[in-house]
Amino acid sequence: MGVNMMDTWGESRERANWIGDTSLILGQAPYAYDPLVELLSRKCLLELIHWQRSDMTMFAPAPANYKELPVQVLAAVGEYGVMRYYRNTGDVALLQQCYPAIKSYLLDVWQTNSDGLVIHRDGQWDWEDWGNNIDEPLLDNTWYLLALNAAAEMAPLVGQPGDASSYLSRAQGIRNQFNPSFWTSSGYHSPTNTTFLDERGNAMAVLAGLTSPSQAAALRTVLITNQNCSPYMEKYVLEALFTLGYPDDALARMQSRYSAMVYNSVTTLWELFPASGGFNHGWSSGPLGLLDEDVAGITPTSPGYATFNVRPALGTTLVRADANVPSPDGIISISAARDGVDYRLSVRVPPGSSGLAFQPAAGGLLSGAALSVDGGATAVMDDTASPSEINITNGNATLVTNVESTGTLDKTGSGNLYIGASSLLSVGGFEVVAGQTIVSVGGQLTATNSGGQADGHITVWPGAILDNEGGSIMCSSLNLLGTFEESASGTLTVAGSVTNQGSLCLLGNAQLTLGGPLINSGVLDIMTWSGSLPSGFVNNGVLLDHSAIKVESCTVQSGSLNLTIMGYVSHTYQLQGSSTLTPATWFNIGSPQAGAGEILEFMDTNGVGAGAEFYRVAVH
Repeated sequence: MGVNMMDTWGESRERANWIGDTSLILGQAPYAYDPLVELLSRKCLLELIHWQRSDMTMFAPAPANYKELPVQVLAAVGEYGVMRYYRNTGDVALLQQCYPAIKSYLLDVWQTNSDGLVIHRDGQWDWEDWGNNIDEPLLDNTWYLLALNAAAEMAPLVGQPGDASSYLSRAQGIRNQFNPSFWTSSGYHSPTNTTFLDERGNAMAVLAGLTSPSQAAALRTVLITNQNCSPYMEKYVLEALFTLGYPDDALARMQSRYSAMVYNSVTTLWELFPASGGFNHGWSSGPLGLLDEDVAGITPTSPGYATFNVRPALGTTLVRADANVPSPDGIISISAARDGVDYRLSVRVPPGSSGLAFQPAAGGLLSGAALSVDGGATAVMDDTASPSEINITNGNATLVTNVESTGTLDKTGSGNLYIGASSLLSVGGFEVVAGQTIVSVGGQLTATNSGGQADGHITVWPGAILDNEGGSIMCSSLNLLGTFEESASGTLTVAGSVTNQGSLCLLGNAQLTLGGPLINSGVLDIMTWSGSLPSGFVNNGVLLDHSAIKVESCTVQSGSLNLTIMGYVSHTYQLQGSSTLTPATWFNIGSPQAGAGEILEFMDTNGVGAGAEFYRVAVH
């Protein structure tokens, strides 16, 4: 790719903007280079658009009074070309410049027949790929469908939402007829072709979204047994294997196809398999993007990687994959590792972005877990540790999918883990390790007794905080060496005992249901709690009830009120005033203050007039 980076993306022998090559490179560029490289990609796309001919066709290569290669142009104006550039960059201005030319090319130049399928176009060079056994109807329809889908997405982005229906209508025609016209029990082929199965056309059917799970096995056979395409189409065949869920097959084919190039004495990649043609072709770089997008698993979900998914697929072939992606907001760092069926996934999200990290579903306590990671944070889901561990540092992460297992889970790191409002974390035991915070926001945290170490306990260690902000927490036993706080809408259900040697704070209407004793040897704060302590309550520590709320001092001097009150942690305090108590209408004076285990001072400057004035401190 670096050798191909000139005033356009062009192989050094040909020195031309072959737009199909450029479309392949667009998928690799964000993983290999600083975002400034997209300026070169932008130039390539604009050359294609601005040199459109009067009959609405386009050159490939461009600009040149040369030839149109129809399917290369379809690639460039569709999902893998203009829209891929937009996903890399968020450059709406480029879409606006390209859209009129794309619209005329797709709706005026290309046409469908009465069945809704594409009418083949020769252009000036009827070329779909190098190599043998090319099934043109499959490639015509799939490339055109991908371009139509991209145009339908593009139309509202450039202020032309009404155009989308034209693209979607033609797209639906292809979807309606593609499988009835081309599918057989062994794979896709056109009616005029009865002698071979083209891995290119079958791969593109997968990538165009035309296949169903029931076809996967047959498609896999086609994709692993046929090797006719050039490196131009090889990338799409490999991508289809990843898409179908066969990472081992994709990696095996990648090794088989590229090994001669990799071990050749020439340090760049060749134009053709096994190692021939031009010896520095950027179109051979397809595996670079696939290793990042499908193995390390990072894909943008909004332009410029402002949001992204990390869904690694190591299969059984690899034990580790690391990637650093230079996004516009900074470096996104990913490390995925496997020890048997146990995985460790680490994701660092730069400030300004957010990522959704998916733990592979192959095995381990956290199988299938998804964490939404805020910008600036690093999150690790580690099933290779014993017990399994979620580590979050320098920010917050939210569990957004259910996890149910019998093992014991540690929460470590300096950041916050939120259990999402619709999420359930159900484990055999839960340890909140020193210095950390766990926050349950409307979700459910359950520790279930499954025997052995998975005895259903929750332990909060010194310096750690378990904060139930409206969620539901259930366990067999709760051991507090650190801090537990439950908000007014939270629910805590413990089948056995609660032992507090740290700090336990119940606020407002917090619900507490115990099957065993509550033993307090630390600080139990029920100052604002509306509930009642259970029978058999044992207090060997400090009990802060309603009586702990009292004004320490109150003075009036020169018309100003000065008031002090002890401010306890987990509570906020607000000075309020009223001119009457029959009935009282209280108004806030100044800002609320958070308790920090020390005296708080409040003042109402010049608040005391000639008449009566009443004051109170509201505690929450």
